[in-house]
Amino acid sequence: MARLWNEEKPEGIQKKFYHIAAFELAWRGGEAESCKISYFKEDLGNDGKKTGRIQYTPIFTKTVQGGAQKLADSKWLTSNNAEQDICPVRFFRKIVKKRGDHVTSDRLFLTQTHFGQKRIQKDGLKILQ
Repeated sequence: MARLWNEEKPEGIQKKFYHIAAFELAWRGGEAESCKISYFKEDLGNDGKKTGRIQYTPIFTKTVQGGAQKLADSKWLTSNNAEQDICPVRFFRKIVKKRGDHVTSDRLFLTQTHFGQKRIQKDGLKILQ
């Protein structure tokens, strides 16, 4: 499924990353929707060099049986060196790199805004012009 999207487009790279990360990190419900960049960080080895893994630490655990526990156990996205076209680490780095200085939100998944475009009604559909 992840191979269907064009990673050169903002929507495509986010969807590719989502399909892989949702599976590997076992996201459920609105977890992806509320996911933030600050939940991820490059994993460093004892020598201070990048290990090729991205650490994911959500604020809350998946269940609230017994109360929400802050700083749930971390999970990692690992590099897929055999198939770089579906490597979640590469996708994450690319998403972060493409975020401009004008992006002030910490949310991982962003949608394009159509500020300044007119909405018109055509054949029962609202489209942007």
